[in-house]
Amino acid sequence: MSNVLEYSKKLAVVMKLHRMKLISDSELLLIKNKLKSEYHIYNMAA
Repeated sequence: MSNVLEYSKKLAVVMKLHRMKLISDSELLLIKNKLKSEYHIYNMAA
């Protein structure tokens, strides 16, 4: 599986947790930054 697909799947789960109010905004940012670093994702559009 490609890194981008793996990253996207994990991000989808994290976003679902955020929508369900199980993680805070600050936790969301930390997790997103960690995933970007782990998968070497750069310059993603906001």
